[in-house]
Amino acid sequence: MEGSIKYNQIVFIDEEDTSFAPFAAKLLEKKLRDRRIYQIETSSRGTVVLFDEPANPKVSEIAWSFGINLSQHRSKELEPEIFNDTSLFLCLDNRSRLKALEKCLKAADIYTLREYVMEQGDVFHPVGGSIEQYETACRNVERLVDLLLVKLGIDEENEKEYEAEENE
Repeated sequence: MEGSIKYNQIVFIDEEDTSFAPFAAKLLEKKLRDRRIYQIETSSRGTVVLFDEPANPKVSEIAWSFGINLSQHRSKELEPEIFNDTSLFLCLDNRSRLKALEKCLKAADIYTLREYVMEQGDVFHPVGGSIEQYETACRNVERLVDLLLVKLGIDEENEKEYEAEENE
């Protein structure tokens, strides 16, 4: 497995780095560690971070049910220095993808998360929505992270299920 992993860093990007990007990064980190994969670092960044902010309280509350603690998270700006050939950048929406491309035009591995796992559209963000809407959105992010693991060749158990859905 170790020789087949292309990326040593996966960065999730959204506008402010306060909701689903940090959730996705910590969720992927947890799933990688559960599989005893330690050579891939995960993180999150925002394309428009004006100041140091904590995670969205609703996302942070829901994260606990996934075994994830976002209480120490603070938003960080996406900076060109983190771009390299062994990094994968997954934006939660196309707007963030376009801003990330502006910051580093030479980086080829910048996709939306849904695009990378062969789906269309942006990750739904229920701005100002109910806790139930945020929970549904977090479950969708989890589904996309599971598909990401399959796409990266890390989760062979679910690969057949992923291929069946892809062919529908």
